[in-house]
Amino acid sequence: METIVNANGTVRNIIGEQTIKDVEYRLLKYTLEIEVEEGLLLDNVITGQIVLLTEEERSILHLLPRKPDGKMNQLISDYFLVPEDFNEDEFVRGYRSILQRVERNKDKPITKYILFPTTNCNARCFYCFESGLERINMDEATAKKVAQYIRDNAKGKQAEISWFGGEPTVGMKCIDYICRLLKQYGVNYASGMVSNGYLFSEEVVNKAVKEWNLKSIQITLDGTEEIYNKTKNYIVHGNAYERVMNNIGLLLDAGVGVTILLNLDYHNCDDLFNLIDELALRFKRYKNFRVSSHVLFNDEGFEKVHHTVQQEEELAELNYRLADYMKKVGLNGQVLGDVRYKKSLPMLRYAHCMVNDSGAIVIAPNGNLFKCEHIENDLMSTASVDGGSLGQAELEEWFVGDEEEQCSECSLFPSCFVPRKCIDHAKCYPIDAEKKKEGYKDNISECYRDYLRKRSEGVESQTNSQLEE
Repeated sequence: METIVNANGTVRNIIGEQTIKDVEYRLLKYTLEIEVEEGLLLDNVITGQIVLLTEEERSILHLLPRKPDGKMNQLISDYFLVPEDFNEDEFVRGYRSILQRVERNKDKPITKYILFPTTNCNARCFYCFESGLERINMDEATAKKVAQYIRDNAKGKQAEISWFGGEPTVGMKCIDYICRLLKQYGVNYASGMVSNGYLFSEEVVNKAVKEWNLKSIQITLDGTEEIYNKTKNYIVHGNAYERVMNNIGLLLDAGVGVTILLNLDYHNCDDLFNLIDELALRFKRYKNFRVSSHVLFNDEGFEKVHHTVQQEEELAELNYRLADYMKKVGLNGQVLGDVRYKKSLPMLRYAHCMVNDSGAIVIAPNGNLFKCEHIENDLMSTASVDGGSLGQAELEEWFVGDEEEQCSECSLFPSCFVPRKCIDHAKCYPIDAEKKKEGYKDNISECYRDYLRKRSEGVESQTNSQLEE
């Protein structure tokens, strides 16, 4: 057995090696098999370990279940083979809980910030998930406290700031002020932004790069000119679509990475293919340009979006067709969350996003602290930049997972964790599981090719600390 990627250190240190017993063994059900020219790759979806089997070891798989002999020892120690009565589901849930407890008890700097300079917006998208949110701007006194909070809690590490809203550029003066203070305090920071892109100009782009240290931005597009202008419903006159497209070009020329997010639903599903053609024509030459797509959240917005389960499944499939078309026209594009993009490999996961990261926080315009940018409509919290802390019960609630009855039968079950509070924003349909499995297998195959190249150059087998998310 040849190890291609070592087991994740954190997971392996907790679960240890499996003790060999005089019982019959079978293949772990959370295993991916990938045929390569040199043999069979096995990926342990719990530990993240990838191995290449010898022909002799491969032949053992066809003889299972059976009691161990010397040829099976390593496969047993590494949890590729488990006793027939082994309960993988409870094993995963148990060790996931341990990892979550470890994360909750970590005392580490807060280096990831989602900041709301405002909850106001210059657009009125019918599907806005913040349709009921109180509209306020961050005042100067609060902005100063926010900058001081970042200084005190980043503890000398680089702060990663994501400007959010509302539309964050509506609160541009607040962004200017916070960035100016951070520089005065000697805080090293870089920023990203989620924006509609309308309020940018050449002057604002230059300021964003030089003063905000803006490295990346996500801009939502809903279709070509007519559909976009109707959907965004800006509180302005003129051609908003063309203005935003021009601003995308300005940002790209300034070296800012631009990700276009396509919000897919029945009102624009056909037109988005036309939009992709336009995006390819204008921007595919830029290496810092990419496109993602996702289906609109159900039951949210000024005009509630309602989908039946059948409609959601249909839209999910259409979403992948949209991604295929992006690739066809030469765009760097994919479904939002595609595992191929980060080249991630499957392993036991206990976290979904920043809500499960003790080094991340959301700050509302009134200075209150939250764990998720989908903040409460009344903007009330038990903690703020003035003091207080998020309640333990609230923090623990983000580690309560949601799963359907059939989830534990999926070979990717260990690698999937979605908090119950995110159920409407992270649904998994049959095509999602199928595409994720294909993506992981592609990544494993690419990892193996990279291993062969490094081996030929005399480089030792890689670890998989990069698998942590």
